[in-house]
Amino acid sequence: MPVPGDAIYGMRQPMPGQSGLALHRAECRHLKAAVGRGEVSPLALSWEESAVARLRRPTHRARLALTLLDERRGLSEATREAAERGVRIAAFKRSPRRAGETTLDVDVKDQQQLQQLIDALQELPELTGVHRV
Repeated sequence: MPVPGDAIYGMRQPMPGQSGLALHRAECRHLKAAVGRGEVSPLALSWEESAVARLRRPTHRARLALTLLDERRGLSEATREAAERGVRIAAFKRSPRRAGETTLDVDVKDQQQLQQLIDALQELPELTGVHRV
């Protein structure tokens, strides 16, 4: 889920009845896999302020994966850090297979706000890992 400020690529999806490009972050595993299989030639894109403004969305959704030592305390601290930075947590999901693994869907203004949240989360003693998905 790209947010303004991310390096992005467009990938044409061969789907009947649809046209246009699907946006992917440069680090997206689906994009990398499709390129590796030779299925697509991604188009490097960039964010343009007027285009971002036309989206008429004050926030953009991003997904974070957290590895927690203490799930209850870690989620409490992560929620506090998000709230202090004006970031809304839209959803969270615990991994059914891996104890301490949780994903958070967060609504952010841009990549800078997202990175500030990630930096703050990485400082929490209850978390052993945080990265974008």
